[in-house]
Amino acid sequence: MEAQEDVKISALRLLSAIIKLRMPEMDEATPMYVREAVRMVQNANSTNDEAAQAALNLIAAVLRERKSVKVRDSDVADLLHRITPDLEEPDRQGVSFNFVRAVMSRKFQLPEVYEVVDRIGVIMVTNQSRGARDVARGV
Repeated sequence: MEAQEDVKISALRLLSAIIKLRMPEMDEATPMYVREAVRMVQNANSTNDEAAQAALNLIAAVLRERKSVKVRDSDVADLLHRITPDLEEPDRQGVSFNFVRAVMSRKFQLPEVYEVVDRIGVIMVTNQSRGARDVARGV
C-alpha cells in the first residue's frame, strides 16, 4: 500500500506541473483526475497528509489553468470546509491559500467561499505571525 501511495503522490505532482500544457489527451482526462484528487482528500485522515496536499495542489492548478474543466460546487464546498482550519497552520498555509486563490479566480459563488474569506480577514488582522498576515493580505 505504501508503494502505491508514493506512486499516486508522484503522479499528482507531475500532473500539477504539466496541467498547463495544451494537450488534447489532458483535456479529456482532467475531469477524472479532479474526481480522483477530490476523493483522495476526502479519504485522507487529515489535510496534512502528503497525498491530500498533492491532491489539493492539483485541484488548484486545474481551477487556475483549465477553465473549461467543470468542478462540482459540492466538491469545492467540501474542500473549503476541510482546509479552513489549515489557514492558521504554518506548515499547511501555502497549499490552503493557493487553493483559496484558485477557487476565487473561478468566481465560485458559494456560502463556503464567503465564510473562508471572513476567516482570512480575521487572520489578516489578528494572527501572530507576520508571514501569515502577509499571505492573507495576498488573497
